[in-house]
Amino acid sequence: MTIKTFKHKGIQRFFKTGSKAKIKPSHAKQLALILDRLNTSCKVQDMNYPGSDFHGLKGKLKGFYSVHV
Repeated sequence: MTIKTFKHKGIQRFFKTGSKAKIKPSHAKQLALILDRLNTSCKVQDMNYPGSDFHGLKGKLKGFYSVHV
């Protein structure tokens, strides 16, 4: 499941170039791990790893999922 789009330009830049200009530098290491896992996952459950707090969202966002940075 390759990442196709980004809503946040800073995260997109970080993913493509490694630039920390538009993200919190303290999040960089964890964010890199999450993006790498997301980019290489084959199914949604691949994101359910220890410490991720992976969970499905409710209401209007049902069908979307969240992990913590």
